[in-house]
Amino acid sequence: MISNPPKVFISVVLFIMAVLFAGVTSFAIETGRLSGKVVDAETGRGISSVLVTVEAGLEVFTAYTDSGGGFALSTLPVGFHFPISAVKKGYKSVSATVSIESGITGRIMLALPSHCLKLLYPQGGEHVIAGTDVVIRWEAYGIEHVRFEFSINSGRHWYTLGEVINAEEGLYVWSVPDLPTKNCMIRIIGKERPGMTDQNDVPFSISSF
Repeated sequence: MISNPPKVFISVVLFIMAVLFAGVTSFAIETGRLSGKVVDAETGRGISSVLVTVEAGLEVFTAYTDSGGGFALSTLPVGFHFPISAVKKGYKSVSATVSIESGITGRIMLALPSHCLKLLYPQGGEHVIAGTDVVIRWEAYGIEHVRFEFSINSGRHWYTLGEVINAEEGLYVWSVPDLPTKNCMIRIIGKERPGMTDQNDVPFSISSF
């Protein structure tokens, strides 16, 4: 048994401890911070109680916005292009990416649309058969009542197709008419907001039985 370790042994141990401590210290400071604000896309006002989520590698960091729409996340790992999302009922969720630098507070502003209307299907290029049922799909926020129209000549003339009271359901079953065409378009219109409308990007076709 060695009661008095050699000075060389003590020096080596102290050196290893110093290296380990320096490594731990270096690792510990490799974090950054993120602050930001979530606003209404139409009014620019801050939105409270929005869930903000940052996916940093295998970790997920969350925060809720305050009464003015502000939020802050500290001790985020350093990295690039972390997905960030903002979610609140009644608004369209938004996503983006953020990069976190060591010892620096990054800043970001996210704008949530309170009113949104987007046709998801058909988008154009589809081929449907007369007499069959096609499910028209869309995305709507802040709109209760929508009207549908269709055209068989690429939008030169429009005909009423139907209406939906509960727009957020996002589904409407359309019985395809026997009007063969290669230039069919579907248009969706917000009845309480007529300026909000969307239609398929390019025509689709209808063929007879």
